[in-house]
Amino acid sequence: MQNSSVSSSNIAWVDWIRVIACFLVVLAHCCDPFVANFDNNYSEFFSGALIGSLVRPCVPLFVMISGVLLLPVNQDMGTFYRRRLSRVVVPLVIWSLLLPVLYYLYFTIGGVESANPNIDLAEHTLEGTLPKLWTWVINFNYTTVPLWYLYMLVGLYLFMPIISGWLKTAARKESKIFLW
Repeated sequence: MQNSSVSSSNIAWVDWIRVIACFLVVLAHCCDPFVANFDNNYSEFFSGALIGSLVRPCVPLFVMISGVLLLPVNQDMGTFYRRRLSRVVVPLVIWSLLLPVLYYLYFTIGGVESANPNIDLAEHTLEGTLPKLWTWVINFNYTTVPLWYLYMLVGLYLFMPIISGWLKTAARKESKIFLW
């Protein structure tokens, strides 16, 4: 297990996994238009779904990289939370407030008609947008879907100092049993 004081630039295999995971994320997002084509072209849908499924390990790779670089936590909880959460929570708050406004501007003021029948245009009116500006913390909604990874990262960061104490005292066998 790597110490959190070791910088990521000292671990070559972590850098390689990060590069591979970035490539897989791009490939996964490139599959999305084909998967969205379900009703029009089944072969495009199935090939997009197959390739997209094969590259989905990108997210667990990033989560594992975070674990390798941050566990065990060798700081007090306040310092750890201040350093980590400030990097994630500030962008999460800004984008959670900005995305509903941008959707509103795109669909309402821009006069864009949605070609996707799954998008409810009433959601992007002023009446539909305003509640999203104060309920985003407790109500994960359509406009904040792109931020799902940040929500997950906040949860991981909140959990890491707690599990770190156990990891420091647990035997290797106990850790493996927990992971299984």
